Amino acid sequence: MRAQIPSNIQREHILRAITEIKEQGCPPHNKSTKYDLIYLGKRYPPKYVISLANEFANGELFNVSKFSGGEETNKRLRLLGFEIVEKEDDTRYPTNSYSWTVTSDNNALKRMDKSVFLHHGTVIPFEMRSFFGIEDLNAGEKRSVKLFFDGIAYFADIEMTKHDSSRSRLIWKTDFSSELRAAFPSIYDLFRHEEDKVTDAPCMQFERTAAQDEYIVSFDMAAQERQLEGKTRRADNSSLSQETDLPLWIFHQRFIQFQEAVKQKSGKEFVSFNEGLPSEWESYKQDIYEEGRSRLNFRNWVKEQIGTGHLLKCVIYAIEIDIKATKLRNNLVRWENRWGETARAQHSLYQALEDSKRCEAFESALFDFYRDIIAPESAFDAFANLMGRRYNLLAYLFFLKDREEYTPIAPQQLDKALTLLDVPLKTNRRCSWENYRSYNQVLKQVLKALEGEGLEDVSLLDAHSFCWMISHLVSDSQQEIPPAATVEPLIIDHSVEVLPPSMFSNDSDEELENGQSSGVDYGEKQRLNEYFGKLAEDEALRCEKERLRHAGREDLADAAKSVSNDPRLGYDIASFNEDGSKRYIEVKAVRPHKRFARFYLSSNELQKSRDLQPNYYYYFVFQVKTKPYVRCIEASELEERFLRPNQYSVTVPFKIHR
Repeated sequence: MRAQIPSNIQREHILRAITEIKEQGCPPHNKSTKYDLIYLGKRYPPKYVISLANEFANGELFNVSKFSGGEETNKRLRLLGFEIVEKEDDTRYPTNSYSWTVTSDNNALKRMDKSVFLHHGTVIPFEMRSFFGIEDLNAGEKRSVKLFFDGIAYFADIEMTKHDSSRSRLIWKTDFSSELRAAFPSIYDLFRHEEDKVTDAPCMQFERTAAQDEYIVSFDMAAQERQLEGKTRRADNSSLSQETDLPLWIFHQRFIQFQEAVKQKSGKEFVSFNEGLPSEWESYKQDIYEEGRSRLNFRNWVKEQIGTGHLLKCVIYAIEIDIKATKLRNNLVRWENRWGETARAQHSLYQALEDSKRCEAFESALFDFYRDIIAPESAFDAFANLMGRRYNLLAYLFFLKDREEYTPIAPQQLDKALTLLDVPLKTNRRCSWENYRSYNQVLKQVLKALEGEGLEDVSLLDAHSFCWMISHLVSDSQQEIPPAATVEPLIIDHSVEVLPPSMFSNDSDEELENGQSSGVDYGEKQRLNEYFGKLAEDEALRCEKERLRHAGREDLADAAKSVSNDPRLGYDIASFNEDGSKRYIEVKAVRPHKRFARFYLSSNELQKSRDLQPNYYYYFVFQVKTKPYVRCIEASELEERFLRPNQYSVTVPFKIHR
């Protein structure tokens, strides 16, 4: 007797099984014979899906020989909201010819080659002409077409050469070529240097639209993501740094410029993002969020609505916000019909309403995403496959789900802000989950930095607004950051008697810039001081790299790095002396008391400073909040009389020499 399918297998277990098959493949003996499960446009064997789902639900595979396939399995999967169809017996697709593949009536792939990047076009083989509807095009004739990429229309021509053996070619303008080169700079560079084939070259996907001679162009992003990870044979800095730290010293300078620009433009001091110029410019985004979520109403979605079109209509309604009475208009997505219907961001959603299978695939992905059934990276890929890589629309859908995790995106403008902040991340033409995740991680670092500058109740959307505003407010003449200062020795005045801590005025209340007060650490002060302590480390590292470059050791300057995240080391910067030997640097942001500099040492730092002599140095950063300068001493110069056993409070007398 056949076993019953376990009743505790739920939709989330099926989705995990589908992901497993997508990543690991399906054993030949487990492939389906009569039916397929359709999910996000791809086919999976129903019985094997149940078998794997049982492992996620009950800890073991459900042997496919122990339960019935066919109607029992299909019924169970349909009850869980999945589409089951008979296997196709269509041998027309895929159709291959040279670097082209037609995958369906409305989709074709072109492997990008040298001609695409260098010669503004590509040959269309004879077998591919029917896809473009040019079978009747005669020698010497041409037809104008439109290519829609990221919502923008680019004009191109399909022409037939006049030779005896006529060839058909798709030729586009310079503007589209520039977009291709910007999207794949490393691959373009390889072809430009006379390489004929590139293993990682992506595919262009052409999708027919309802309008004649109009195509939506997107890309197989796997190659682009590999490029962004630096795995192409020639690295390109503009596509690297999916994981990166925000340079705090640069941020601090931009924040000062931001404050000055706000005051200059509005006549009022910057106080917060909830008032003044920032509120005038940016508060509408919060209103868009509230209105969009209200229209989306995803918390009231139910599984039975999948495939009815209701969820798609909710999404369209949440996109097309234009309230005349309050002048609230959604400019976070290109939804208006300015460049033709096919250029609208939500065009694919309208198309899906006319196609029951596509509608169900769309709404399954939407339901699973907003109800936390699938991971965000899976949802991003699913949406990209269904609607094309329309970055601002994808980001908007994520923003509406959780404003504390995700923000909208306008790649070109925000890339300018990332450049101003010296963050080597580009988003324009790089729509992928990894890129979007990295972008939001950078904004979270901006959020922490804004808090470090003393702002309260700052949100991730405020960090987004800060980036947007500096891209508009910082002028070209302000973009250069002052060069790093020179590291100079601190001259210790050995003739001065070191005062005990009690001799310092207001000692009990005093806040030192290195992140400590003379007494107990207090929450808000500690948070602010930690920020400026990190700011001092950034400036010290800049100065240290400049010291090595000035000594002609560019190689060592590149290798110097911050290691302060590991307190066990007992120092903040791992660097080098000019001869290549190691230099260990402990950074202290200090404010001098007349002729004394006070700072604190942990017992570990003190011990390391003794163990690592003569290569252990203290770098003191003065005036870190305004115009910093750096002075240094070797650890061996610290006399015992400078130390006080209070987590080791250190007092060093020095001669004024500025």
